[in-house]
Amino acid sequence: MLARLASLLLAASAVLVLGVTPSAEAAWATTGVGPATQKAMAMPTGTIPVSVHGVSLGAVGRAYTITWPTAWLQAGRPATGYIINRSSSLLGQALLSGGSCAGLSTSSRYVPVDTMASTQTCTDESLVTLGTVRYSVTPVYGNWRGQPSDWTPAFN
Repeated sequence: MLARLASLLLAASAVLVLGVTPSAEAAWATTGVGPATQKAMAMPTGTIPVSVHGVSLGAVGRAYTITWPTAWLQAGRPATGYIINRSSSLLGQALLSGGSCAGLSTSSRYVPVDTMASTQTCTDESLVTLGTVRYSVTPVYGNWRGQPSDWTPAFN
């Protein structure tokens, strides 16, 4: 009887020892030559538009063509889009109402046709009188936003 009890205890111990799940372990090995550092990418600050040209759209409306240099991240990647801000003497900092600068309907972001071009251009159209206008450009890369540029001088 004692031998049978000892056999049962030995079998139960074996089940407990063998049935325990081992802990998980992970490691990363690196091999190679040279510095093993990588800096995080930083978003560039927007560049003040280099030109703003306005033309009449009937009795009170105007269209403004805005041109600015392409913003580049330090890894040599261009910005994937831009947020164009407008300030006017009569409406304040109102949303862009029309034209390609108003951007996509879901993100109010202008997406250039050619991100690799040296300059970007879009058109802001307004059917109401704005007075004088100023523009600022904010570069975007995916969901990241850079700092907005300074405002342009005021244009009629």
